[in-house]
Amino acid sequence: MLVWIFGILFAYILLGAFMHLVIFPIRTPDYVQHFHSGKTLTSKMEGLHITVLSVANDELKTRLVLEPHAKGPIAHHHENFDESFTVLKGSLSLEVEGQIMVLEAGESFVVKRGTSHRPFNATDQSVEVECKMAAAFAYCLEHLYGLWDADSSNATPPKILLHIAPMGSRFDSYPTTDGPPAGVLKVIKFVLGPTARILGYGV
Repeated sequence: MLVWIFGILFAYILLGAFMHLVIFPIRTPDYVQHFHSGKTLTSKMEGLHITVLSVANDELKTRLVLEPHAKGPIAHHHENFDESFTVLKGSLSLEVEGQIMVLEAGESFVVKRGTSHRPFNATDQSVEVECKMAAAFAYCLEHLYGLWDADSSNATPPKILLHIAPMGSRFDSYPTTDGPPAGVLKVIKFVLGPTARILGYGV
């Protein structure tokens, strides 16, 4: 009996993945058209506002504003792109591999791919930062921010897993302290992707 159950599950995963990734793949938008200059992304939960300055070669140049005492995202890393931070105004706190540095106006730091990091604001004043990131990653954030702000439970399992599963590798962000290892999360996204699509998740 167990053999039959595992066989059916295995067949469902393979067939579902084929349909999800090959037959009915999620379309990738034209990021140059989508991310016009002035477009904004806001996360009340993380206390930040992102304004698009320009987009080229699938990379966004943005102005990031962190509200006073904004906690920012959880510690995470990216596998396929470096992320740069140049402080325009205020003092930016940046946790890198568990160590906290403070960048003042005029100072910059490039977080290399694979490096755990977390930007946040530990001051009473807003912080303005010029930030460069992958356009595909920002596209995923744009959809997740609205979900998180509408209902905080969307940012916790199992809902968050259903939301990010169809995004696949486009959501190139892997938690380094408050979540499963990158390899485990990739497997979860692969397995859940087809089911999430059936349930209406995905961008």
